[in-house]
Amino acid sequence: MIVDIVFDGPPAAVGGRFVEVENLRGESVAVGRWIDRGNGSWALRVALHDGNGDALIGDEHTFNSRLRYYRAAGDTACEKCGLSYFDHPIVTRKEAAHYGCELHVLCNSDRVKL
Repeated sequence: MIVDIVFDGPPAAVGGRFVEVENLRGESVAVGRWIDRGNGSWALRVALHDGNGDALIGDEHTFNSRLRYYRAAGDTACEKCGLSYFDHPIVTRKEAAHYGCELHVLCNSDRVKL
């Protein structure tokens, strides 16, 4: 699906505000969920998929499907237990070697790089 992420102004030092996500017919679509990062900022978390339903590999700020982890702020509160991501266990050495980095394991089994 192709979507337009709509803002009320152009990119700038004081950029436009988010309005909505629309399909090519201009209809509002739900593509993710809003995450309160616990530090005053919010994120619209979106998993990007190719035509086969496999998630695309993006930059460090997007979900990495092949390795199954995403970036997050360490002081973000876990949605299940309320503890910060820093307070969650770190993956095993073997798993860290597979990922090529140290990751924390959240209560819902997500892996995050802080």
